[in-house]
Amino acid sequence: MGDLYLGIDLGTTNSVIAYGNLTPRGDLKCKVIDVDRKSDTGGRVRRTTLPSVVYYSIDSKTREITPDVGDYAKSRYGIMHGYVSKSIKSSMGSRDSLNLSNDIMDKTPAEVSSRILSFLMYNAKTRLMQEDLTDAIITVPASFDSDKCQDTIDAARLAGINVDNVHDILLYEPKAVIYDFIHMQEMGEIPSNLIDFSTPKNILVFDLGGGTLDVSIHKVSYSDNGMMNIEDIAIARYTSIGGDDFDELLAKDLYKRFERLNCIRIPESRREEVMCKLRIEAEKLKMTMSDAYEQCQSLGKEFPMDHNEEVMQMNVYDSYSIMEAFSLEEMMQILSPLMGEELSRKDVNRIDSLDQKQMNNIIYPILDVLAKANSDIKIDHVLLNGGMTKFFPIKKRIDQFFGLDSLVTADPDLSVARGAVYYHYCLHKYNVKRQSINDLAKNMIRSCEVGETEQVIASTMSPMAEAAQTSETAQFNTGTILNDTINLGVTGEYVSKLVGAGTKLPYCSGEIAGKYTFSQYTNQIAIEIFLGRGKTKNLPNRRIADRIITFKEKHPTNTPISLNIIVDSMRMMRVEAWITGNIEEKALITLDTNSNRTEHNKKPTAKIYTKEAKVLNAKSELNQIKTLSENSMKHGKGISSEKMHQILDHLSCATNPKDFFDPMMESLSRLGLSELLRGFYYTIAIELAKGWDPKQQRRMLNVCKQHFSENFAGFRHDNYVMKQAILFICTYDPNAVDFLTTDLIRNRYSFYENVIFNSILMHTDYSEQKMKYLSKQKLPNWELKEFTSLCNEMIAHEDEVSKTAVEYLLHNLEEFTRKNSISFLKEGLNCLEQLNSDGKIPKESYGKMIKVLRNMKHELANDEIYDLIHMIDIQIV
Repeated sequence: MGDLYLGIDLGTTNSVIAYGNLTPRGDLKCKVIDVDRKSDTGGRVRRTTLPSVVYYSIDSKTREITPDVGDYAKSRYGIMHGYVSKSIKSSMGSRDSLNLSNDIMDKTPAEVSSRILSFLMYNAKTRLMQEDLTDAIITVPASFDSDKCQDTIDAARLAGINVDNVHDILLYEPKAVIYDFIHMQEMGEIPSNLIDFSTPKNILVFDLGGGTLDVSIHKVSYSDNGMMNIEDIAIARYTSIGGDDFDELLAKDLYKRFERLNCIRIPESRREEVMCKLRIEAEKLKMTMSDAYEQCQSLGKEFPMDHNEEVMQMNVYDSYSIMEAFSLEEMMQILSPLMGEELSRKDVNRIDSLDQKQMNNIIYPILDVLAKANSDIKIDHVLLNGGMTKFFPIKKRIDQFFGLDSLVTADPDLSVARGAVYYHYCLHKYNVKRQSINDLAKNMIRSCEVGETEQVIASTMSPMAEAAQTSETAQFNTGTILNDTINLGVTGEYVSKLVGAGTKLPYCSGEIAGKYTFSQYTNQIAIEIFLGRGKTKNLPNRRIADRIITFKEKHPTNTPISLNIIVDSMRMMRVEAWITGNIEEKALITLDTNSNRTEHNKKPTAKIYTKEAKVLNAKSELNQIKTLSENSMKHGKGISSEKMHQILDHLSCATNPKDFFDPMMESLSRLGLSELLRGFYYTIAIELAKGWDPKQQRRMLNVCKQHFSENFAGFRHDNYVMKQAILFICTYDPNAVDFLTTDLIRNRYSFYENVIFNSILMHTDYSEQKMKYLSKQKLPNWELKEFTSLCNEMIAHEDEVSKTAVEYLLHNLEEFTRKNSISFLKEGLNCLEQLNSDGKIPKESYGKMIKVLRNMKHELANDEIYDLIHMIDIQIV
């Protein structure tokens, strides 16, 4: 029979195994194997689809437990509670205990799934008469996380499938659907004009099975040499919606009707037993309604909404039975929460504002992929697959959403397995090999050593790049993409994007430097990983891991951190972190990029800080400042200058400063003039107002100026609040000097004269009025930086320097020096030296300076006096 290529669709409801071999002409012929198993009545039956149900039967004499797979196992569901496992695919990746009896040997989803795979492989070996079959491709949803993929691999290993093969053994289901569709067109099994691939086409695959919904967009084309090329554009996040969810809604309604009809209340201990039976009836109701719909369609008639189908089952609970009729209208009303009927394509633009209730339906994943791809992307064709797409309301809803007549695969139950066969054949034909995450890390290190860029590094990661070095044949594209954005949690409620959705895998970032720093003095930093399109740690983002990295020594606030991110084709991620410039001390973290489980560390640890621009939640930020203010009041302390600096540094990153204006003004309207929080608001307003429009700045100026109103002259004013109000006025009012130097303000608010003086000096533009004001003031308690600022300003505006300002500087240098330090004298003399280029300053003034120095012999070292006198002598000469 020659080489055989196996493909297995391990489904939630049904599983399928197919094989392929080459015809004498060299074409690949795919066939689905009829799986022999026990029928629901105990006889033998052969069918292509095998129910993914395992029944653990107990021998009444030996008490030996034997697993049985298929129809008979399915018939035991609802009867042998605790001994039947159904829809196990939905539990893959979970570590929760299975709803099975304690005496059953299989305890994990992987172990139960291995029974299904073993049964399929046994049938393949028997039918194909090949006992050594171990090479197979198993399909999984494109949105499966690595935990789920790993469980699938573990199940395959237990079933005797070679999981250590030279190639990956997993294939994403949407790609399998496309492979099968194109292969069938090529082989003439379906009309070749259904989709014209002479030009590239954007194909959206909607694969709705028993327990999962896969939605993805792919660009499909042929290369110049005639090879099919499937490029992933966008993949929806994992969505555990499937036929089981539709059955559950119908079963719950049946449950209520059953209790009402029989006037009984089923005890909680028996509820699951009854629900198992009603789920079976719900599935039958879907099928009979679909059969009736197909009959109407074949006759060219409209299917009426009042069409009724009956549900009838004896002994649902003890001796009670159920007999109920459902109209199409009633059924659709029950199922409406899953249909997303209130959503349309225009909602792509507001997907980030949808709430949780609007996400759990069959339309949200479509919005998700459209947003990831490009909201305006043209979808050329929609390809439906999965057993649930045979339920007619699904196709009608998708057609309505896109305004297209979607295509249904030749047989939604078989297409995935057949596509896996073709993929398996291509892997062998083109000698495609996989690459582990450790290989990626080694390549990254090698690439970084030779100084390659991120793009070059990423290209070296691809299995295709490796194959290109060893084969002259065209490469068969096995690459995939990241289905959701990977984000790093930073200080506050925000996240920073690490790797964007749609990034081609495998991927290596190379060193990310200059972006992240320590948020405090520590040797431990929390690495929080989130998935999703959101900008915060809240929905629609979800936390998947919270790890701690520990460095040998503690490092101060703002110490830069470098990261390297590596993601393999199965979306396993490795994070490497080190202090920038010290790659020898590196911390390593490996984690899942799309797990439904949360790995959370409860120990409080410092978060990473970033100054990258971001949209901040204005109300949340202001509430945090309010809480900080209240806490500081309780402890009798203000906010430390370091903390306030961190707050201002954080707010300076806001790309939406205008969003802060209205909530801040609303809060200020409720605050007293001396409340500490008002001062904090003024402080952050000084930073945020850079992004406000002139009207908003003027309104805040009016609020700050009200402190100087005659109406409030007799009231107590908080020093910090007043200081910040003055700073805002000096920063944003071009006439601040005129306003703050009026006799009314100077006389009534003399207590703040020093604050006004320093604020005018540091925060207003140079003007003659300003210099005249400064020259008349008493000597302030300046810091050197303030004095230096005045000197520099005088030098910068040399042509406009007023004589009074120069005289003020000359006459006060001695007092400055005695009161502060020799540094003031040096700064002042340097300033005078630059201002004296045209001899403005009298020599007598310098003579006074020499006398000052001689009088300070006991305070200064001889060499300092000598140097300064020499400097002045040069000026006099």
